[in-house]
Amino acid sequence: MLILEFTSMIKNLTCVQLGFLLLACLWKFDFPPIMVLLIAILNDGTIMTISKDKVKPSPCPDSWKLAEIFATGVVLGAYLAVTTVLFFWAAYKT
Repeated sequence: MLILEFTSMIKNLTCVQLGFLLLACLWKFDFPPIMVLLIAILNDGTIMTISKDKVKPSPCPDSWKLAEIFATGVVLGAYLAVTTVLFFWAAYKT
């Protein structure tokens, strides 16, 4: 159960960060100061939920869902690689 709770918290954090990415695209990276403050507060809140959990240990051993973890890592890694190339291309052209 601990592993399942941890992966669900990581997925929630990823969803929040992707939501902020969409907001950044909608505002064309021109955030008002209140938006930066809101992002900082909400990001701190999600980090605190990851760092503090009160999960009771399972009596039987849990197993890692390595396929799911690997797939999530590949998707996030590919996303970061593509955005890095796009940002480099945009910066290089300007």
